[in-house]
Amino acid sequence: MTDDWAKEIFASCGAVSEISWLTHADTGRFKGAGFLTFESSSAAAAAVALNGNDCEGRPMKIELAAPRKAAAPGGFAGSGDPGEPNQSVFVGNLSWSVTEEALRAAFAECGEITNIKFIMKDGEFKGTAFMDFESIEAATKAVALAGMDVSGRPVRINFSKGSKKPAWDAGATPKADGGRPQRPYKPQGEKPDGCTEIFCGNLPWSITEEKITEFFAGAGATVTSTRWLNDKESGEFKGIGFVGFGSTEEVDKAITLGGEQVDGRPIRIDFAGQKKAW
Repeated sequence: MTDDWAKEIFASCGAVSEISWLTHADTGRFKGAGFLTFESSSAAAAAVALNGNDCEGRPMKIELAAPRKAAAPGGFAGSGDPGEPNQSVFVGNLSWSVTEEALRAAFAECGEITNIKFIMKDGEFKGTAFMDFESIEAATKAVALAGMDVSGRPVRINFSKGSKKPAWDAGATPKADGGRPQRPYKPQGEKPDGCTEIFCGNLPWSITEEKITEFFAGAGATVTSTRWLNDKESGEFKGIGFVGFGSTEEVDKAITLGGEQVDGRPIRIDFAGQKKAW
């Protein structure tokens, strides 16, 4: 499924103004579902009337989406839960003309900004960015400014997604709240024949090709390629990706580092292409 294909399918209903596809958090694979925004409520109603229609041999399930929640008093629509406080923030709804200087000036009173990363896709700015502050206190002040006008647009601000350090060993299968098993940090199944790529999860937002290359070099494994996965709608890094090596022997070395810390987060490793048992 593609945006153009979806628009073609619903062309008789009305123009589709926005499309957001849903993907799995751990693999980045398409879920076979998404949200379509139409030019009018009547167009959306016409689309719902196509519920059950065949699409390449599969009956489509179509229903009206629940209304989006309104902004909290003093907040900005779309900000939602600000997330767990940390030194990095995600900034959305940025003007296409915004500059690094404009962002630094807008948040100057919060504290020192140590790094700004604009999110790009295929060379095009996505209207989002990440900002690292000198302290959690400074980042918290920035998040409190959600809805502030920056270069002519009210910005959406949340803390970047993070996770707490687990209290279990790297090779264990811990229990989450409610007793549900969590994913182990090392592969639990057999390695596929000729496997030269691994899946890496629980990565820090600060990860780079240079950092992951240096990390695996510690086990004597040489990285030949990397593929980071980003959220389709926001462009925000999902904390997961794929890392390739020159040989299957190199993969054997790499997986020994499952659970080891990368910028303060224990890395989760699995063989790429292998179906998960959880």
